[in-house]
Amino acid sequence: MTNTTPQPRHRRLATRLAHRGRESLDGAVNPPVMRASTILFENANQLFGHEPVPTRYGRAHTHTHRQLEQALIELEGGHKDNEACMFAASGLAILTLVLDTFTAPGEEILLVDCVYQPTKNYAREVLAKRGVKIRFIPSALDDIQPYLSANTSTVYLESPGSLTFEIQHVSKIARQCQDHPKPITLICDNTWSGGLFFQPLAHGADVSLQSMTKYIGGHADLLAGFAIA
Repeated sequence: MTNTTPQPRHRRLATRLAHRGRESLDGAVNPPVMRASTILFENANQLFGHEPVPTRYGRAHTHTHRQLEQALIELEGGHKDNEACMFAASGLAILTLVLDTFTAPGEEILLVDCVYQPTKNYAREVLAKRGVKIRFIPSALDDIQPYLSANTSTVYLESPGSLTFEIQHVSKIARQCQDHPKPITLICDNTWSGGLFFQPLAHGADVSLQSMTKYIGGHADLLAGFAIA
């Protein structure tokens, strides 16, 4: 008799992850590490973007970068597009980059109270000084409507949250952000799930970010972060 019992989602994902990010240039199982800064071009058309080239600048995308991006996009359920993924030198660096991108003076950002402490520090010590209104809201949250205002532009979740592991109802909050008269950007720090046990983008979040220093690094020897839209 054929076993028709549905397999857990993480097993199906594990199978997909075994194949993503392995487009090797020379047939090797793991793509070789490509180290590069300055890139040479055959002609001015390539230099100025009139002709496609595999790599334009070492800090932007090398073949190694692209393979890692594709694996992480698969992990997080993002769009199959390299431009949907961005790296930074640490988890803190990626969260500050995301916060800077989606906030502006005069706007308001709501952050759940259980967020990573450096996230709080950056909001209070940097964003607030730039004129962004900072408001912390309860961590175990399933209805954000009472906290929204006309100036709310961004909501920042962390589910489960650091230290307390409180959970937010990401799907419901996403719908409320989308239905707001002025659409609100929903960001979710997904570090604690590792991307394997929860995918915020599939539940309506606009941006999911992780500190790769944690589960993805795994051995306390890596500093990195990424965000996927």
